[in-house]
Amino acid sequence: MKIPLLRLVLMASLAAAAPAMAGHFQPGPPPRKTKPAPPGARPGAERQPRENLQVKPAAPRKGEPINDRAVFAYLEREGLKLVNAGKLPTNLLAQLHRKRCALELAPAGRQPLSPAAIASQAEDSVMVLAKFYNCGRCSRVHFASASGFVLSSSGALATSLHALGQSNFLGMAAMNRDGRLFPVREVLAADPLNDTAILQLEGEGFAPLPLSTQAPVGAPVTVLSHPSSHFFALTTGIVSRHVARPRPGGTTPFIAITAPFGVGSSGGPVFNEQGAVIGLANNTEPIYADHGDADHKVLQITLFNCTTAKAILDMVGKPAARGVTAKPPAATGETVPKS
Repeated sequence: MKIPLLRLVLMASLAAAAPAMAGHFQPGPPPRKTKPAPPGARPGAERQPRENLQVKPAAPRKGEPINDRAVFAYLEREGLKLVNAGKLPTNLLAQLHRKRCALELAPAGRQPLSPAAIASQAEDSVMVLAKFYNCGRCSRVHFASASGFVLSSSGALATSLHALGQSNFLGMAAMNRDGRLFPVREVLAADPLNDTAILQLEGEGFAPLPLSTQAPVGAPVTVLSHPSSHFFALTTGIVSRHVARPRPGGTTPFIAITAPFGVGSSGGPVFNEQGAVIGLANNTEPIYADHGDADHKVLQITLFNCTTAKAILDMVGKPAARGVTAKPPAATGETVPKS
């Protein structure tokens, strides 16, 4: 089943009740009251607002307000330096056949935490992923962003598989809350059925997040991600339900939550009350009512679907989460789902 892409959360022009990939790469925050750029357009090339502000690139600083435009420009500039210096491997898509990797994972805590405490504890571990590519229609190098989080002190990072894209790939880098960039060195494991990937970052000083499979319906959840290049946005909600969705090659489990996320959020961590990651933001599912008039649909509710942490645990050879035993993932084809 082909899942249509999400351009903006809650956008009424999408097909009724069709899930949309939340992590389809978004070319930066769109100027207000203007149409999004067409696919392949250079970031920032959309029609600008009247003031046409010139933004100076600036790295994010922990504890300071985030200027999304300045951070976007900074990530583009610094990432292009890595591309031009040949420091971003371009063969990641050839490594998607890898199914498992051995990692030491952080143990999950037991004490309940407030959303503020979770954000403070996790923000050093949540990364902005930047994919660099050629659009095939011009000579420029473009980039677009998604979300991910650190799994191990060795620099393993979890994200959604569809975040890697499929064509004209020039490499990826990850940026942390303080603006440090880490090249993505290789793919450690990938699972097309569950749309998950574990990547290896180049660098040191990583703070891993724990995983947990404890996500009962009604339990509070917190999401930290980068919707539409609104970097390090925190939202809260509850677990709404658990879903089993048939797909080519098997059935994919999802956790539906009420904490909002959007395009650019895929791969972002979804935390339980103890600050452990129970899932990854993956897609949104708007539900409409047309009341007999297909041209005038009314949005009633949006479900926010997350890949389960178990999908990551099944890819890891040495799980450390309490009470969880990793099992080999179900056999699937090698085809990467289109984003």
